[in-house]
Amino acid sequence: QMPYDLIASIGYEGNQSRNLIRLINLNFFYPGNPNIAAAFFPRADVSAGYNGLNLRLERRFADGFQFTANYRFSKSTDTLSNEGPGAVTNQTYPLDIESERGPSDYDVRHYTTISGLW
Repeated sequence: QMPYDLIASIGYEGNQSRNLIRLINLNFFYPGNPNIAAAFFPRADVSAGYNGLNLRLERRFADGFQFTANYRFSKSTDTLSNEGPGAVTNQTYPLDIESERGPSDYDVRHYTTISGLW
């Protein structure tokens, strides 16, 4: 408990995923083979990670009023955010999945919520 009847908390959340499935077009592996049109093959080589710092500040006033503020600083990285054939899931260079590592499509660095309850 802090001054002015404030309650503060700090927390961490994390996640690591490995061997998630992606669909790859076999034409990338056999480019000279005219017998393979659009043949997609599942491959379990996608990884993802998430780390987040959570801060919370709360104050309860008289007459049943309560104020809460939450802040999250986080980072989500992966090698592929969505699966399936299509424009949003095409890798730049599918032969080397590690060259695709970067921020996730759903990465949100700063997230704040403020609420009051009476």
